[in-house]
Amino acid sequence: HFYFHNELPISALDLEADIIIQSSHKMGASFGQTGLLHLKSKDGKLKKRMRTEMAKRMTTSPSSILLSSLDHHRVLLLKKGKELLTTAIKGVRKAKKQIKEIEGFDVLEETMIGITTGERFIQDPTRMTVILSDFGLTGAEIVKILHDQYNIHSDNGQMKSFSPLSSYATKTEDWNCLISALKEISQTYGHICPISVPIMPINLSQRKCIPLREAYFSEQESIPLREAIGRISGETISAVPPCLTLIYAGDEITEEVYKLLHFYKNNKAQGFVLMGAQDPDLDTIHVLENQLQIKNCLLA
Repeated sequence: HFYFHNELPISALDLEADIIIQSSHKMGASFGQTGLLHLKSKDGKLKKRMRTEMAKRMTTSPSSILLSSLDHHRVLLLKKGKELLTTAIKGVRKAKKQIKEIEGFDVLEETMIGITTGERFIQDPTRMTVILSDFGLTGAEIVKILHDQYNIHSDNGQMKSFSPLSSYATKTEDWNCLISALKEISQTYGHICPISVPIMPINLSQRKCIPLREAYFSEQESIPLREAIGRISGETISAVPPCLTLIYAGDEITEEVYKLLHFYKNNKAQGFVLMGAQDPDLDTIHVLENQLQIKNCLLA
């Protein structure tokens, strides 16, 4: 939708990207599970190759309902794109001002300066990220409260932020419902002390012992998590938030990884989720049986 309004950021295709995938169901009028693939190919070679690769993987019976919703989204932007996006931008900016006045909440500004690089980043003004400031709940917990108690849908519940879902179909009364709900949440939960959240390392030290495929098909055993330090994982486990893989099958379970796994295991009630573990409670974890033989082979 960036092409349809002069206040929106420059499209990735105009910044020399070859391929972009647009989740049109998040901003546009298309149904869930839909998206658009955009190509930029001067000589047509990329388009031909992409068409060949997609033919190998796509179903021969695509959903007519989903495709129709994509076409509706396309036509709507073509005919009324600027008008609809102007309304959306005004609604988001007005809501941001009101949310910033609620105790415990702040918003991500449209223009941000990189802390380390000093680069200037432009945010999509049709989207909003709410920041929690010394609040007693995580973003994931607030997303759940908004859904269960207020029938308001949000996305991307992180440790200290969340993103209310909005589009050019969001009306003034929708924003008013969100602001009213956040005021009530602030009054109800604002006094709760924030939980201590570990700092997620940017470069997690993951020690690869054997290839992922080899680890996946190796003989495994289930052991208590507390005994797993130093063993080779037979599972790939990711943490949400922030959608980061903590360990891959074939990696050694280091003390750093163990501490993060233990934190997520003990804070599920706060919205911290581990994905990929065979034991959903993570009391146990699958590790490779013949670890000694593997280490001897690596040393050899």
